Amino acid sequence: MKSLKAKLVFMLLAVVFSILMIMLGANKFLLEPYYTEKEKVEFKETYRKIQQTAERTPHHLAEFLSYTASNSNMTIIVTDQFHHLLYSSSSMDSKQKAYFTGKMVRDFAESIPIPPGEEYAIQTVLDAEDSEHLIMVAELKPFGKVFLIKSIASIHKSMEIYHEFFFIVMITIGVVGALIMLLIGSYFMRPIYEILDISKRITNLDFSRKFQIRGDDELNVLGEQINIMSDRLHDNIQQLSESNESLQQDLYRKEKIEKMRKEFLQNASHELKTPISVIASYTEMLKDKLITEEDELDYYYNVIYDETEKMSNIVKNLLNVAQLESQTMNITLEEFNLSELLNDVLVPFRLRMEKEGIRFTENISKNVIVCADRFFMERVITNYLNNAIVHLGEPREIRVTLYQAGESAYLGVYNATPKVLDSEKIWTSFHKSDESQGNGLGLSIVKAIMEAHKKEYGFSYKDDGVEFFIKL
Repeated sequence: MKSLKAKLVFMLLAVVFSILMIMLGANKFLLEPYYTEKEKVEFKETYRKIQQTAERTPHHLAEFLSYTASNSNMTIIVTDQFHHLLYSSSSMDSKQKAYFTGKMVRDFAESIPIPPGEEYAIQTVLDAEDSEHLIMVAELKPFGKVFLIKSIASIHKSMEIYHEFFFIVMITIGVVGALIMLLIGSYFMRPIYEILDISKRITNLDFSRKFQIRGDDELNVLGEQINIMSDRLHDNIQQLSESNESLQQDLYRKEKIEKMRKEFLQNASHELKTPISVIASYTEMLKDKLITEEDELDYYYNVIYDETEKMSNIVKNLLNVAQLESQTMNITLEEFNLSELLNDVLVPFRLRMEKEGIRFTENISKNVIVCADRFFMERVITNYLNNAIVHLGEPREIRVTLYQAGESAYLGVYNATPKVLDSEKIWTSFHKSDESQGNGLGLSIVKAIMEAHKKEYGFSYKDDGVEFFIKL
């Protein structure tokens, strides 16, 4: 029997039926003696009233005896000291009365002696027909003796009827009790089943169901604690999951940073290797005085200077990127006219694009005011324009757009190109999509500046080309 409900109902029914069986046994073995004792008490009380009536109003004794006999279902006989019949409540003729008196009074009076010092004696006696009678023999002053007689057979009959009725009642109570126990068991087990279902759901990490509080008893207190435990466990698991996810992201970032660091060192070494080699070889040639012509000397000096300048720019850009990414370079926020700054930056680029045969169009709104670091925004625009020129495809076209979009300013630099860009690598240091000019630091500087400002940046494809943008 695994079901707690079945165990509860079985135990309750066992208790009910045990009580019923105890009551049945008590009725069977104790009720008759108890009933007999009650009859004896009634005999004594009746005798006391008869004696009082005989002493106070003897002329009303016969009337009182007749009334008492009819109401108590007993036979009352009164005799003198010589056992002559004076009164009998039994409806017998004179012959029967004479026989009854001569037989019963003589035999029963002798078989039930009154103890010395007592007024009465009570015994169960068999008559000539083997019928049991409960008889009291008592002194009745001043008449003689009084006999109170009650048939035990009537008591047995009453007991049989009572036992039969009690058995029927017991079966009825058992059946009705079983149904009531089932209902009670279902009522009391409902919150337990609810708690069991919630605990199973919690085991499967399902915290959606809550216990319905219906009172303040122990089961409802337990259900409330289950709800609290479920909420706390859900919060802890969610925090643990978030921590785990954050840890995984940290590990991923760490691996990515380590990979970028290695690539950065390789790319930086590669970028610096060429100018260092050129400077070293040219310096050695000059040291060994292999070049003597004035024009050739100027050429070599210029090459060494250009390569030195290139290395200086690379190192300076690397420092800027490192400072911006580590947030050690101060960003000075101020309101300024981005439209004017853009026009100022475009002045040399317009001449350069015209010289290189690049078709340039612009759509610049006037008086676009932003709050940012003016110096770094100039750097962003310059890098976007340089990137567009370096990676320009066919047709050779560049477009610059600036307008107010709600509360933000949108600046975009478009150049025609058939290339598909890598959205992750394009913003990393020294990334080059081909062996074109540049060292691959321009867009990484843009990324560092915009992230330091916590503003949006990126690129999108349009009109057979790509447009790099910022939003301030």
